[in-house]
Amino acid sequence: MNQCIFYCINSLEKESVMKDRFKKLGISVNFCNKQTNNSEDNKKDAMTAFLFSGKEYVGVVDGSIHLHRNLSKELQSIVMTMKSLELDFLLLGYYTSEEIEPWHPDFPFITQMGNRRYHYYPFGMKGNLFYIASKSYAEKYLKDKDYLPSKKALVYPMYAIEENSVPIKLNTLFFQECEVDNYFPDQFY
Repeated sequence: MNQCIFYCINSLEKESVMKDRFKKLGISVNFCNKQTNNSEDNKKDAMTAFLFSGKEYVGVVDGSIHLHRNLSKELQSIVMTMKSLELDFLLLGYYTSEEIEPWHPDFPFITQMGNRRYHYYPFGMKGNLFYIASKSYAEKYLKDKDYLPSKKALVYPMYAIEENSVPIKLNTLFFQECEVDNYFPDQFY
């Protein structure tokens, strides 16, 4: 996908696993993993590199995640939908243990493309595991790391699920439920 460049941040210990998953999809990925594994520093590095890349969009993966097998096939449609909806930020992987239906009051329905639904989502949504962002978002984020995009949406079902085999401090029942409810081995790498 020549409109989008991908960066994987905060996956120093799982870099080879993530390289392999992206390779299976036929997607080139770059890594921003400072030795400190500081999320904000790595994200700034990725956004800065993106702005000099000549690409229209950046895909950012935070940590070690499973990627949906159809991601590369559907990437063009994802970008076209972002353009048509004039989105600056689209969540492709996040934390949820519930199904996001078109009538869900917290996630107003926008549109459907194939079997994927696009929804607005509330501030405070947990886990930006994987997202695609525009140049406008990257520029605003680099000026203010607390910038929250107003033109944002999420996709359901997701294209990315956190790999909970990696021990994390917050590996609570909620995070385990997120993986159990959304991860299907035949659909993800």
